[in-house]
Amino acid sequence: MNDHNNKDITLQGFVNDINTIINTARTNAVRSVDFCRVQMYLAFSKNVAKNMLLFTAVSDTDRQKYYKLGTTNDG
Repeated sequence: MNDHNNKDITLQGFVNDINTIINTARTNAVRSVDFCRVQMYLAFSKNVAKNMLLFTAVSDTDRQKYYKLGTTNDG
């Protein structure tokens, strides 16, 4: 009977170890995704800031040309 209890304890320890590994992996995955989101938003903000600086540096005539070039006549 004692041997059966030892197997149960060992099995429970194994299951606990697996649960710990899974939970750690989940936590690390969430952190990784959060970090990637921060990088994405930083890249967006840098791009917006750069384009705003370029946009304010050009004249109204150049700005109108830019908008004409950016439009398409598909219809």
